[in-house]
Amino acid sequence: MENKLRELINSLDQDSFTVNFYLLKKRNVEDVSQKYRLFFGTFDGEAKRGFADIINIFLRNKMPQIREMVDFFDYDHEFAKTYNLDSEYIDGFNNLINKMNQFGSLNSARNNLPNLDVSSNAIIFEILFNEGKRILFFQKQDIQKKIKQGWKNFVLVEGVFQRIVESKNNLNFFPFFDFIFIEEEEQFIIFDRNKFEQVFDYKKYYEDCARRELDSFERKNIFLSTEVRNTALGYKSIMSKITNLSFYEKFSEEILNPENISNYLSKEELKISFILEDGKIYINSIDELKQLMDVVSGNYVQEVVTGEKYRALSKDRIE
Repeated sequence: MENKLRELINSLDQDSFTVNFYLLKKRNVEDVSQKYRLFFGTFDGEAKRGFADIINIFLRNKMPQIREMVDFFDYDHEFAKTYNLDSEYIDGFNNLINKMNQFGSLNSARNNLPNLDVSSNAIIFEILFNEGKRILFFQKQDIQKKIKQGWKNFVLVEGVFQRIVESKNNLNFFPFFDFIFIEEEEQFIIFDRNKFEQVFDYKKYYEDCARRELDSFERKNIFLSTEVRNTALGYKSIMSKITNLSFYEKFSEEILNPENISNYLSKEELKISFILEDGKIYINSIDELKQLMDVVSGNYVQEVVTGEKYRALSKDRIE
């Protein structure tokens, strides 16, 4: 991966590439073919060169992190700074690429002018090399004002950014990107996991993993009602927690064990509502399943000063 990026950096010193941009609007629909809407534009001339320099500096600065990146689903390193993820896990991503392939010309830019006032979920910068290779740079947009601050340094003419208003050295434009996609490798490099998850879904992957793990629960003497099981497979947050278990055979066998759970509850004096008797656990509601997931995930913590116990909604590990 590092070698591919170094090739990119070297190629940016030449002029054998095109720079396009897309405003990405994500829709809350089940049909993946309708999930994403795009607004297209392109860079040319001085603006193109200025943006290429931004990409060059960004990649050089990020190279140490990229060398240390870990697999997105490697929960032994859940506090890593950089992750890689195969695009096959993303719901509807191929459809998004197909939509992008429908653009790509100056006529497309002029006929699909980007409305900089439109609320977007992310902005995508596309670098297309003459040999057909493509790399995408994403920035999650939380505040629309940030888009306008970046665009104000460029002159937009019929969908094409051609000229930089300010000196390139003073360019107030997108100093960072949250994740990138290398098409040749079919992989994402992710610098901000939370923002990535706000833009893309991988519900199907979670559902497949969670379904397999739930199938193994009865072998561990954990019994879910049919209603709870079916409902759990509709909650992304619950499926993700169950998916975590599927990555750790040792964790799953030792921690997701009724006897060990019973000993832990007695030791910590925790009150739970799921039934635990005769070495078996019975789950009859979603709330009870959430309790079980909190127990095995270590989400019950004790306040140091007062000694009171809490359920932690989120945790930051102290190194």
